[in-house]
Amino acid sequence: MTIHWFSLVMALLLKTSMRNLILKESKKIFTNPSVKLNAQTGKCDIIGESFIENASEFYQPVFDWLNAYTEKIKGEMVWSFRMEYFNSSSAKVITNLLKTLKRYEQNGGKVTVNWYYPSYNMALLEDGECLSDVSRLKFNFVLYQASPPPRRTKVQIKK
Repeated sequence: MTIHWFSLVMALLLKTSMRNLILKESKKIFTNPSVKLNAQTGKCDIIGESFIENASEFYQPVFDWLNAYTEKIKGEMVWSFRMEYFNSSSAKVITNLLKTLKRYEQNGGKVTVNWYYPSYNMALLEDGECLSDVSRLKFNFVLYQASPPPRRTKVQIKK
C-alpha cells in the first residue's frame, strides 16, 4: 500500500515539475501556428497556419517537450490539430511528430488525435487522411463550420 501511494506522489511531482509549452501564433511574411502543450492534462493543440521557412527549427521545442513528456510523465495525450494551411516543410515535420506519437502508442502510451477541418476546405480533410495513413495513427475527423478567410492581395510593384 505504501508503494502505491509513493508511486502516485512521484507521478504528481513529475507532472507538476514539467512545464507547459506555449508558442504564440505569428502572422507576418511567414506564419506559424499557436502551439499549446499541457503537461498536467496531456492536452496538446496546434492551431492556425504553418507557413514556415524553417519548420524544423520552429517545431524543435515541440519535439523536445514531447520527448520529455513521453519519458517522464507517460500519460494519456490528446492532440488537436486545427490547421488552416500548412506548407510542405511543415507537413514533413508534422508527419515526423505523428510518427513519434505512433511509437509512443506502440510502447503502451495512449494517444488520441483530433483533426479539425473547416467546411470550406475539404483539402484539409484529405491532408488529415493522408497524415493518418502515413503515421498509422487513428484520427478523429471533426468538421466545423467556418467562413473562408479573406483572400490575400498581391503587392503591386510600380516600375
